Amino acid sequence: MSKAFEKIIEDAKKRASEIIAEAHSKAAQITSNAEKEWLEKLESKRRELLEKARRESEIILSEARRRAKLVVASARSRVIEEAFKEAEKSLAGIDRWKSIEALLKEALSYATKPVRIYVSPRDGWLVEEIARALGLSNVVVVESDDIDGGIIVEDENGVRIDSTYRTRMKRSMEVLVREVAKILQIE
Repeated sequence: MSKAFEKIIEDAKKRASEIIAEAHSKAAQITSNAEKEWLEKLESKRRELLEKARRESEIILSEARRRAKLVVASARSRVIEEAFKEAEKSLAGIDRWKSIEALLKEALSYATKPVRIYVSPRDGWLVEEIARALGLSNVVVVESDDIDGGIIVEDENGVRIDSTYRTRMKRSMEVLVREVAKILQIE
């Protein structure tokens, strides 16, 4: 073969080697870029999955807190309900005379000039006797089916002092609810 052909073949082999080297370089670059892209997508997917897991865990925790509050509120209600059932039972055994007298004396300390005393029909006679014993001769005793026990004193200005058992229990319940909440560390 002639030197010219050898030169052509040598140049061709050289060019082929350069092409292969460029191809290896491009392939390495493509592989490197693909690997980087894959790692970025993987990291992005990892962050996305972690964020989704965090949101789901927050929802689960929030729901658990809500259910826990309901359980505590239910327990608090049961405690209060039981306490007031016991209180109602104890009212059945009280000395009605002493109770009504104490309630009337307390209410009179707030009334400027009592004109009416509202009572349960079963306590009407009792309140009349107590009022007479306390020197309240101008006071009218009004029997009301709306009152289970205790009294309501109305003064000359129309101001009413409600000392019915129901109202006093309700006020006590409000205090007890706060106390139970403190004990159970709710509020």
